[in-house]
Amino acid sequence: MTTKTVSSDVILEGHTNWDLWIFVVKRIAKAGDVWEYVNPDGSHQSPQKPEKPVRPMANMIYLIKDQPKLHDQLRMLRDLYSPTTADQEYRVQKAYESAKVFIPCHTNIEDWCNNFLTAYNRAKQLNLPEVHGFRAQKDLMRAINKLDTGYRSVTSLAVIEAEKVWNQNCAALIPDKTQLPTLLSNFLSHCRSVYSRKPNIHGGIFGTAMLNQERSPYSRKRLRDNKPAKLCICGDNHFWGQCPYIDTPL
Repeated sequence: MTTKTVSSDVILEGHTNWDLWIFVVKRIAKAGDVWEYVNPDGSHQSPQKPEKPVRPMANMIYLIKDQPKLHDQLRMLRDLYSPTTADQEYRVQKAYESAKVFIPCHTNIEDWCNNFLTAYNRAKQLNLPEVHGFRAQKDLMRAINKLDTGYRSVTSLAVIEAEKVWNQNCAALIPDKTQLPTLLSNFLSHCRSVYSRKPNIHGGIFGTAMLNQERSPYSRKRLRDNKPAKLCICGDNHFWGQCPYIDTPL
């Protein structure tokens, strides 16, 4: 066995983070060549060179203090905090339903794409019906329709055609160009390349959408905080001196 020391900041809080905690424990144990001796799902094996186990956190020590072996301690923690399949599916389902909601005026586009992709991957690992076939792709189309109807229309055509072909043989793999990770990546690239360069003098929906925690540069900042009593002759709610149609230098 190696003598390499590995540490982690992940603390077991209960069934809510059991999967993450046991994953980190497994990585650490494998790095030390001891996972086969402490794997709670396997049979107990005595290590060739037994070492004193690291003491757990104070809030967990009373649960496992009577277990002499690390293998038995992990098995007890697994029985206490490892979520059931139903619980895990419920949490992942709720996380996916929340992640697919996109509100352009209050949402960072990059963060939303990352959260949506993470929730999709977790749901895919559990084979949830919410992400079966082209359901996730359609959820994406509904979400981005609030931001860019033109881009959504073009992308939807490709998704619809791919779904027609896939319906003839549902056992076949979905083409890479219409898989959700690819569609999300293309959408994010589209937002970066288009909306970071084209000005939008009338503000609109892209005036408040954000990229990289910064407000979009397309919305014109008002020169004053107060609003005019009447609309401008162009129909927008700004002072005449701010109108791009009247004041040509703007």
